[in-house]
Amino acid sequence: MDWTVLALVAIPALLVVAVAALAILCEDGRPVLFRQVRIGLRGRPFALLKLRTMTTSAAPDSEIPDAACITRVGRVLRRLSVDELPQLLNVAKGEMSLVGPRPHLPDRARRYRSRETMRLAALPGLTGLAQTIGRNRLDWDTRTEHDLVYVATQSLRLDLAILLRSCWVVLSGKGLYGHPRDANAGPRPRTTVTVRESRTRSSGSAN
Repeated sequence: MDWTVLALVAIPALLVVAVAALAILCEDGRPVLFRQVRIGLRGRPFALLKLRTMTTSAAPDSEIPDAACITRVGRVLRRLSVDELPQLLNVAKGEMSLVGPRPHLPDRARRYRSRETMRLAALPGLTGLAQTIGRNRLDWDTRTEHDLVYVATQSLRLDLAILLRSCWVVLSGKGLYGHPRDANAGPRPRTTVTVRESRTRSSGSAN
């Protein structure tokens, strides 16, 4: 599915990135691309690519953006998720998939609890289940729960549903602002044992 979608969107995405890159250059100069080390499948680090949306003085290793450092062009790119398009190169290189848990910084990965390491059993994604449910409104624990549900139940049908839902979320702008730090923000999965239950159902259906 990744290669099929890449073949369909490669040229339009390249044109959009070219226009966005020109806008970045005109407003804030170089560099146009922003590279940040993230943790991928089975804990392997890779360089995640994004269009730069913040000033060069912004903290390079932060997952929570400083609103004061976001440029005017950057706000537009973030609103439409255009800044994420260079990650299609990560997908083409096999470092990411179109759908999967969003990759974390090494510092956060080092602090994973044992259950959280299950996120690393799937390729990180350009979008994911958590992004379609609450996007940036979700706290880290809630995002993790949704990611674990995805890892345990991933399928082509689910991936297609997430891709379609992601298009709507981007167009509507829902959940764009947030990045809550408390553990009570955002909608949680219906149960915290969904992963275990889904595995039980899978083994039962196999028998």
